[in-house]
Amino acid sequence: MDMEGGGSADGDQLIASNHLVASAQQGPTQPTTSQQGTSQQGIAQPTRTRKGRKSTRMAKMTMRNPNKTKVVFDKVRIMPVGPNKMSIDNWSSYLGFLGRKEPSILIDYWKNVPEPTKELIWQGILEKFSIYISDGVKEVEYSGNDEKLRARFKKKWLTYVGGRWSVFKTNLTSDYICGVKEGPPYANDYKFLDKVTWDAFVALRLTPEEKAKRKKAQEVQSKNKCPQRTSRGGYELLGQKIMEEKMKERQAASQDPSEIIPPPSPPTRHEKWKRARIDKSGKYTTPEVEIIAQKIDSLEEQESSGSFKASGSNDLLAVAIGKPDHPCRVRGVGRGYTVSTYFRKRRQSADVVIREEFNNSMAEMDKKLQMILSSQAFSYKEPLTPVVESAKGSNFSAALNLTDGDKADEDHINDEYELYVEDPHRRLVAYGHIHDLGSNIHNLKLKVDEVRVTVVRVVVGDAEVPFPTDEVSKVAEAPQNFIVWPRRLVEHVGRKGLSQKELFPKPQSQPDKTHSDDVLKTLWFRAAEINKPKYVCMEAGVVSMNKVDMYISQEDIMGLFVSRKVSISAMQFYNRYLYSLLRLSERNGKYGLFSPLHCNSEETLQARIGQGDFECFIAPIYEGNWQFMVLCPKYSYVAWFCFLQNKPTKKIVSKIETAFNTYQMMKGTHSRQLNKLKWVYPKCCKQVEGGDECGLLVMRRMFEIIKLDISDSFEKVFNMLGPYSDDEIDVVRRQWAECFLEVLDES
Repeated sequence: MDMEGGGSADGDQLIASNHLVASAQQGPTQPTTSQQGTSQQGIAQPTRTRKGRKSTRMAKMTMRNPNKTKVVFDKVRIMPVGPNKMSIDNWSSYLGFLGRKEPSILIDYWKNVPEPTKELIWQGILEKFSIYISDGVKEVEYSGNDEKLRARFKKKWLTYVGGRWSVFKTNLTSDYICGVKEGPPYANDYKFLDKVTWDAFVALRLTPEEKAKRKKAQEVQSKNKCPQRTSRGGYELLGQKIMEEKMKERQAASQDPSEIIPPPSPPTRHEKWKRARIDKSGKYTTPEVEIIAQKIDSLEEQESSGSFKASGSNDLLAVAIGKPDHPCRVRGVGRGYTVSTYFRKRRQSADVVIREEFNNSMAEMDKKLQMILSSQAFSYKEPLTPVVESAKGSNFSAALNLTDGDKADEDHINDEYELYVEDPHRRLVAYGHIHDLGSNIHNLKLKVDEVRVTVVRVVVGDAEVPFPTDEVSKVAEAPQNFIVWPRRLVEHVGRKGLSQKELFPKPQSQPDKTHSDDVLKTLWFRAAEINKPKYVCMEAGVVSMNKVDMYISQEDIMGLFVSRKVSISAMQFYNRYLYSLLRLSERNGKYGLFSPLHCNSEETLQARIGQGDFECFIAPIYEGNWQFMVLCPKYSYVAWFCFLQNKPTKKIVSKIETAFNTYQMMKGTHSRQLNKLKWVYPKCCKQVEGGDECGLLVMRRMFEIIKLDISDSFEKVFNMLGPYSDDEIDVVRRQWAECFLEVLDES
């Protein structure tokens, strides 16, 4: 699909605009210099110049076929698809021609090209082609009602035209100014240029600034150790050639000429990547490419023997190169793909614990829990079955306590539920029904915090479903399919605001609350009876000025007390204890608390910092391990705490600086008078090798800051502290357990 921007032969043969047709009908005339230079100094104007045989051929073709050329585009990639290769080539050639002819070559960057010129280019494209968007099932005209899709389409392909224009200027410099081509280009290849424009372009390209820019680009290109050699068709055409070669090999190997030979499997991306870096002599383009190719061959042997297993984007090519793919580009597959669209990779928000970790650790957690209970003279009991007073009083189908063989009553199945996603803000994307058809779906076991749903009404069609499959990745693809949805993102229509008692009925019997010294034993016992995630409503002021709904699962509790792993939900719930501590000490106006999810976006950061008149904000954050910050926006001051002694990433620093600058400007500070943000790094004793236990240490340090009423001088206070003892860590566990047991008792 990539189009060469330097030459004009292909483009001129394939281009037929209206003014060229008129020129062919009226006959040749000699142009004036002003007529030739108009299009390169602004918006293109009709010219009477006859281009010679090349343009005449295209004009006659247009006269024989005055209809628009139909081109079909894939809805996800916005790339031409379909068997009509001629229409795809015409599309690429025409856009390349417009990129050479319409914008002036004297403009430095595409963003500085006048909007009227871009609009003229776009209208020329729409006059030439009939554009259709395909979702794989049906085709819809570009002029449809989807305004968002039209804007995305226009932006993508005008950017492509800009790329062809930039390549054209580079080729002019390489071929005519610094190269060996003789004569000015306006006399031979590009007659839409004129002498005045060309002389100005040459003078511009010979300035020291442009020479330095060219040298820097050459240095960057010289670092490309794996250059590819593909034709204009790119990886897509290369894939077709490989398929044809495989088919010929199968046919040659067949003994029976009448045998119907099935088509071969499509080439993998590592196969296309290797093939794209082989020259005409059959050798790899560079020694580095040959080393990677040998690694790929070795990994293929390991995969066939079962010693290596590719997983998602971590496939043979990524492992052989040693670098993951850029989120917006995928190697070896061509333009238009991203990691999420090519690998169907599910975006995992920070508040979702990775499924693989659960599967690997749950069995071990259960064993440890039973050992702990038995060592404390507690007998392990089977989970008690909740008593449900009414099926209609439940917010989730799982609360109906249906077994695999049972069927939900008709009223429940017909109930409609709101389906939400978090990206990172919670929003409604569809309406659907919950189905209780057993504990397995798509050969996978449903987790306790997941339900099986079908979508009946789509609200946001392009939103990603929480658990994509090969068949369903967007909400628009979900109707008539069973899909998995997180239980906490499902709400019954018309039954919001149900009490916790209605949502999660009490078990038939529970042990009495014991003394605070035995609080851990009590929670261990009651955790065994929590089969469904426990609904918790965080009141306004805890982590936001509004109420926040969350859920605590059995895995969250076991991770905190058995495996020493603190989940997002467990950390967020600890804020509830800290908030109660602040209210008792009457310091809830001094410290504001952040949810671990607040640091996901600049908008959320800015909104939270702007809420209230707090002196400090305490913000836990998970970046592979638990860390936290104390944000003091009034004093442009940030204290960073990490028990692995890691510094904040550039991304975090940028988000915090933007949020603080916005805060100051909202308070009336001029942009030129903004205070510079100061970062301090108080001492944190490195007492853990990995990041698993960092969550407990972070909770302990946050508790100390509030208990000691510290808002500055963090370095002086904490530089005198040593590692925490097990007893000090157990204090945090008891605090969390007491707070959660109160929630259980209230329900």
